[in-house]
Amino acid sequence: MEVGGNKILVVDDEPGMREGCRWVLSSEGYEVDLAKDGLEGLSKLKSDSFSIALVDLKMPGMDGLQLLHEVQVAAPDTVCIVITGYATLETAVEATKRGVYDFISKPFMPDELTCSVRRALERRRLSLEARRLREEMERNLLNLNAEKSRMRSIVNCMVDGVLVINREAQLVLTNPAALQMLRLREAEVVGGQVAEVGLGFELSDLIVSPLSDSGYEMKTREFAVEERVLMANVAPIRDERGQILGSVALLRDITRLKELDKVKSQFVRMVAHELRAPLGAISQYLDVLVSGVVAGDPERQARMLSRCQDRATALLGLIDDLLDLSKIEAGRVARDLEPLDIGILLAETVEIFRA
Repeated sequence: MEVGGNKILVVDDEPGMREGCRWVLSSEGYEVDLAKDGLEGLSKLKSDSFSIALVDLKMPGMDGLQLLHEVQVAAPDTVCIVITGYATLETAVEATKRGVYDFISKPFMPDELTCSVRRALERRRLSLEARRLREEMERNLLNLNAEKSRMRSIVNCMVDGVLVINREAQLVLTNPAALQMLRLREAEVVGGQVAEVGLGFELSDLIVSPLSDSGYEMKTREFAVEERVLMANVAPIRDERGQILGSVALLRDITRLKELDKVKSQFVRMVAHELRAPLGAISQYLDVLVSGVVAGDPERQARMLSRCQDRATALLGLIDDLLDLSKIEAGRVARDLEPLDIGILLAETVEIFRA
């Protein structure tokens, strides 16, 4: 055992005992300080750090038992050993109650003293190490709790729903978004079997599928929940050895996207129809002109070309409207509303379709 850095205080009113203990312990490499009574010993214990205190019981002023009581408060890390010529069962019991590690009766041999000191130092080392480990564990638990709290806050703030199950297919984590999407309550689902908490067969089957498939990576599937459409991304949770510990499902409400996709398809069909009508009319007029049917009728030719021009102008107007719509949605163009004579618009429309 290393002895460097271990300071020992000898508190005894007998000069010969104090010096004898100093000589024995110094020869073992320990740093030794002396006190002639309890008051001086307490003063030194408060002003310096000692690993071991050798305390006599019978001393003038403050006796050993009083000093032991004060040491528990002033220097709780100091291990105390009683050295006394008045050893009785009662004093041994009382000293033990006050935190004494060992009890040596005077007179004693140098080997008895050094052996007791070594044991006391080992006791102190183990006690300090146990406290360090306990404090480290408490810090780790605090850090873990703080990390769990942060993670929980992040999960709860997510717009997407989160469902996590363990290896036994029990739902162990969810968030408000998932509960709202699935019309569930946390108290009713967390800790329950996936198949029994009301997720629906399709989602339940999807989220447990990684547990029985070692090669499972990630799957995406869409499914309906009442009037809404949800998209689920499911992936396994693995440990550092690649063993599957459970799975996690990320849910996203894509009902609005589906509606927009439907509107987009309708819009594309409408635009295609609106583009096809004038292009079809232009194509028909050009076919007549190219065939030579009206080659001898310049007035009719001019009228057909005029109608082609009208169709092309209307087509360009439609394209300009679509471009303006795109710019308005992007916020680059402000709408300028003005009155429109619906009669003129209807007359122009009738003329376009008169042929």
